[in-house]
Amino acid sequence: MAKDLYGSVARSSAWLIAGRWGSRVIGLVSTVILARLLAPDDFGLVAIASLLIGFADLLTQQGQRLAVLQKIDPDDDFINSAWTITLLTGIILGAMVFAMGPVFAYYFADPRVELVIYVLSFRIFILGFDNIGMTLYLKEFNFRTDFYLNIYEKILPFIVTLTLAFYIRNYWALVFGVIIGHAGAIVMTYVLHPYRPRLCFKRVSEVWSFSGWVLIESVGHYFTMNVDRLFVPGVGSTSTMGHYHVGAELARMPTFELFMPLNRAFFPAYSRLQGSASEMANNFVNILSVAAIICIPVSAGFALVAGDAVQFIYGEKWIPMIPVVRWISVNAGVLAVLSTFYPVLQASNRTRLAASITFVHAVLLVAGLSLFHSSYNSIDGIAMTRTLISFAVIPFAIYCLRRVIHVSLAQIFGAVWRPFLATGAMSAVMLYVLPEYQGLAAGVSLALRITAGAAVFTLCLGLSWLLAGRPAGAERALTRLINGRLVSKSG
Repeated sequence: MAKDLYGSVARSSAWLIAGRWGSRVIGLVSTVILARLLAPDDFGLVAIASLLIGFADLLTQQGQRLAVLQKIDPDDDFINSAWTITLLTGIILGAMVFAMGPVFAYYFADPRVELVIYVLSFRIFILGFDNIGMTLYLKEFNFRTDFYLNIYEKILPFIVTLTLAFYIRNYWALVFGVIIGHAGAIVMTYVLHPYRPRLCFKRVSEVWSFSGWVLIESVGHYFTMNVDRLFVPGVGSTSTMGHYHVGAELARMPTFELFMPLNRAFFPAYSRLQGSASEMANNFVNILSVAAIICIPVSAGFALVAGDAVQFIYGEKWIPMIPVVRWISVNAGVLAVLSTFYPVLQASNRTRLAASITFVHAVLLVAGLSLFHSSYNSIDGIAMTRTLISFAVIPFAIYCLRRVIHVSLAQIFGAVWRPFLATGAMSAVMLYVLPEYQGLAAGVSLALRITAGAAVFTLCLGLSWLLAGRPAGAERALTRLINGRLVSKSG
């Protein structure tokens, strides 16, 4: 059995990244076109409904899938029991979402929300029918079929949504695109995997003993990702919600789409290292260095080019969301780095600690947003508050991690200081040498500043690594990979 997470993740990450970026490219193209066909108000209306739908979606399947992944050798009864929990949860939550339509319409002061939630609740009803066999592919590090599913999940709603948007020009294009796309994806899970789940209650208690805490952690995570949107009605209308929602999604995309595909491979890989805390610690430090090199410069860099990016991608009517993009982009970097902690805790069956991190984060967010809500006069303050609070969670997350694996503060610092230093140099160039709004076209300015920032970061990172004595970490692994390919080509 392989002991090195680098090897396991590297062999599988190509398909993960390809699938994630393939689906995101389709999604980005769709959003750019839709942003010019529809109004911010349309996006805001669907975003309001999605707060409830997304929450129910998360409750339906996350914990059961991780339970199957964490189990070293799950039998059919265990797998079918996990699927049964998912199926019944979907049916129950679908009914609950349907009943919540009037409540959300009242809170957000928009009667259109009620009917949208009624229609979207159908997505929750059918969610439990997803073929859990796809999880077995992930357990085997076979991400090729996951790639196919990701692409299909985007192509069908892409076609449906754009076709409807051209004809009806309102939010129903977004609603029906979601429903039809998800129904098609469920069918594809049975096409792509031969496993046929059935009702089974024999191992329900065993599945739930693991997935219950994962569920709590997932609820906390969803809450921390979305609670800020509940404060938007205090500073604006449904259109304001549209600016906040689209701005937050755009801000998270570069960091999340570069790193989260890799993060999906960490949990099954860590599960193979159960019982070896030292191996987990060594691999965690290596993974943390990868996360820092990807997430810190990308999140900071995108915050610095937010003005050019919004004008170039979405157009003038979306300019009010630029401050949101800046703050949430930084927040995305923090959350992505923190996401490396959870697979270690979950694979070690310390799901209570993972849940406690999200619980603390949620409490701090509610307290902070509630404390300052009277001073908000725009969505900028909401985005700023959630970003600052995310930094405050880091010390507690480190404390929880160190209760499971023996990793020192010096090791953590050693994994992140070079990316921080290089990002500082990159930021200085982008702020003072090539600032925004210098009279260039938005697209030209965006390309120029991204290129210059990436060059400065790479140069400074390489120099700091050499000066530090070429320590082990992502830089050394990347250097070996490049040298290996050069040698193979020359041979």
